[in-house]
Amino acid sequence: NLSVSLQLISDMPAVSVVIPTHNRPDLLTEALASVRAQTFTNYEIVISDDGDLGTATEEMVASFADPRVRVIRTPHPHSGGSMARNCGARESQAALIAFLDDDDEWLPHKIERQLAALESASPRTAYCFSSILMDYEGKEVLNRVEEGEGDFAERALRRFSGTMTSSLVVRRDAFFDVGGFDEAFPSHQEAELMIRLAERYHGVGIAEPLVRMKVAVGREHVGGDIARRIEGREMLLAKHAKRYAAHPALLARH
Repeated sequence: NLSVSLQLISDMPAVSVVIPTHNRPDLLTEALASVRAQTFTNYEIVISDDGDLGTATEEMVASFADPRVRVIRTPHPHSGGSMARNCGARESQAALIAFLDDDDEWLPHKIERQLAALESASPRTAYCFSSILMDYEGKEVLNRVEEGEGDFAERALRRFSGTMTSSLVVRRDAFFDVGGFDEAFPSHQEAELMIRLAERYHGVGIAEPLVRMKVAVGREHVGGDIARRIEGREMLLAKHAKRYAAHPALLARH
């Protein structure tokens, strides 16, 4: 069993929060504030800066005066979200990694609820995810997930939007066991990671929404580029062709 309770009394953080960011200090400020508002406080925050605004991110972080927060930089600006997440994960110290995109926010009980779910789960369970509130500039739509522990391998092949990165908490050893995010993908990186993760490990879902994802019209993001979405989808289906051969009905959906 994942012994979160033992980590609570150690000097190490129980959770490493990895936030990739790219030239959006205003949004990053809100994302960071949502982590600092968590009811669970034994965490570190690793901000992985993939932008080219110089010291703007460091100056913003310094204004919080929080020793739990540090900034790293990707090897080169514009390396992409997957590399930024992987870089942050490699710098993490805790046994659990929680990802948060810089334009999303966590609800206050997010970490507390997910750690409790992981602690009570079986040893096969390596990750936790939750429902998400999709905020379309003020209009909220609930992206639902099912409650409880299970084998989500078939679900990962079927539902690409079912596990958003900002809701994911994963064991660090399991994340690196499956190879982390595939940095070659122009889109669908989360879905592709979840296929590999769910094939090897069980997960646990929380039906309660614990994340608010901001979906702003006109904001620059990978999901808004149809060419990159098509390319990423084609790459995913090609990479996992053998898995889909065993599930022709799921392949037909895509």
